[in-house]
Amino acid sequence: MPELTKVASKEEVAIFWTQVMCGVPSIDGDPPGLKDRLKASELLSKYLGMFKESKESSRQVQFVGNDNVAD
Repeated sequence: MPELTKVASKEEVAIFWTQVMCGVPSIDGDPPGLKDRLKASELLSKYLGMFKESKESSRQVQFVGNDNVAD
């Protein structure tokens, strides 16, 4: 295993995920499997902010007062 001389930058990681997602063969010449390609696409999409969770409120409002309101 080669010795690491630095930590990968965000751009290098994004490039790696893109290569895996697109099926670029690894160093040993084998292309990534479908499971790996799907996982890479998920990680890349999350990194790019393509999944935004909405935080909708589930609060209930109760009105208290006179039901005989004149129009």
